[in-house]
Amino acid sequence: MIQVKPKSHEEQILQELGLLTSKPTLFIGNLDEDQARRYYAEKKKDKHIEAVENYAKNNNAEVVFVCAKVEAELYEMSKEDKNELLQSLGMEESSLSGFALMIFFFF
Repeated sequence: MIQVKPKSHEEQILQELGLLTSKPTLFIGNLDEDQARRYYAEKKKDKHIEAVENYAKNNNAEVVFVCAKVEAELYEMSKEDKNELLQSLGMEESSLSGFALMIFFFF
């Protein structure tokens, strides 16, 4: 990836143009249930998670990890069952909630 550092007056012009290439980059990693449990409850990262985080960091990007299977299950559950599943994974809320907040503040 080639990155060019514009001068301050160029930054303003580029920002006004709203080019897609000037927008921040956000990576979304899909974890399986075991990875999600280790990542959220035990705060452990496997080599794949670390690789994605390093790649994002090296490219001045953000990364969010979700477990699409769990998110689909949460959508179908009652509030009590949702809380139980989230607790079992060591999560306080759906990772999609965090994803939505990141998009709101990041973009």
